[in-house]
Amino acid sequence: MLGRPLWVVRALVFLGLAVLLLVLAGCANGSSPASDDPSRAAGKNSSPTVHGSPPEDSADPTLSGSPTPPVSSDDPEPTETAERDEDAAGDGDRSEAREVPANAMLDADTVGAVAGGSWSEAAGVLGCGEDPVPGALGSRALGLTASTGSLVEVVGTYADKASAKAAVSAAAEAIEPCGYAEAGDPRIGDASVEMEGTGATGPDRKAVLIAAQSVLVVLVADGSAARPGTWESLVDLALGTSCAAAAHACH
Repeated sequence: MLGRPLWVVRALVFLGLAVLLLVLAGCANGSSPASDDPSRAAGKNSSPTVHGSPPEDSADPTLSGSPTPPVSSDDPEPTETAERDEDAAGDGDRSEAREVPANAMLDADTVGAVAGGSWSEAAGVLGCGEDPVPGALGSRALGLTASTGSLVEVVGTYADKASAKAAVSAAAEAIEPCGYAEAGDPRIGDASVEMEGTGATGPDRKAVLIAAQSVLVVLVADGSAARPGTWESLVDLALGTSCAAAAHACH
């Protein structure tokens, strides 16, 4: 190199430096030890898997199992069940006769305590007209008499409340031939009709027909048992005792 010109020497030095720089640059851009490890390269760009975590597309546990059946809008509410028509309630078989017990009737001691005097049993029939409790499944009649008056009670049982209510008007027609005419509605029980005697002795005779639950009560009286105050008390007592004849009692 001593025989070469100075500019040539400098050119060779610069060329060598350039080659050296190119070699170094190539090493810097090459694969590093970390990048040569496949496991490290994969872990660099991926999220770690957490054991026990359900996959994103797994079914919701709350949606598994049997589905809840839909509630039908046609199902009746409890209040609707509680408000059913009592007139159609089953008070007994329509074809089954029901006996009227003796304690469903007034008795001589009770009538004597209210009307005064000494009362005893007599024939328990009106002696005229048709059946005072038409269409009844069962019936009982009781007659009471005293020196001051008389009383007849007839109690009939029916299939249900509606049947007993319907029998009130039929019973009124049945006792009209006995000398009674309709005088008004005392509004007792579920349905009622009050009647008075016709003719000269009319004011001394009274009759009442009362439907309560599945029972019809027909009460007629004259004399002391038909006096104002006494008559109303006997009507209330007859209605109360007749509950014993109802299939489910009065309520």
